Amino acid sequence: MSGFFKFYKQLLVKYPLGLQALQAGALMAVGDQMAQNLVENRSFNDLDFMRTAKFYAIGFFIGGPSTRTWYGVLDKYIGSKGTVVALKKVAFDQLLFAPTFIVVLLSSIGLMQGNDINGIKTKLSNEYKDILINNYKKFYSF
Repeated sequence: MSGFFKFYKQLLVKYPLGLQALQAGALMAVGDQMAQNLVENRSFNDLDFMRTAKFYAIGFFIGGPSTRTWYGVLDKYIGSKGTVVALKKVAFDQLLFAPTFIVVLLSSIGLMQGNDINGIKTKLSNEYKDILINNYKKFYSF
């Protein structure tokens, strides 16, 4: 397995943004498939692969690049080692990035669903607060 991790690390150094985009896209696609299978109880014939592709696209084009860039900025301006540095990063991440990224994510999903600007505003007003609160609940439950 060490050969795989060495190869992965080399790719991560050489293509940090691209690899993060691929990973985020794959994770969002897998998450959507899990939701369709486990939450919505869809059979294979009823799976919405176009929806999964849209989630992959959101992860690939938005989620991966934005998180990679954000954490790069945090490393550059806050640092990368130490307990105080970690606490500062968590604070910046939860107070600045999470609220902003949720808006971007919900807006992207709304666009992929074919919503116009009013539909996206409605989606944000209906879902944003609950998602942000649950983000904090889940994060701080550890």
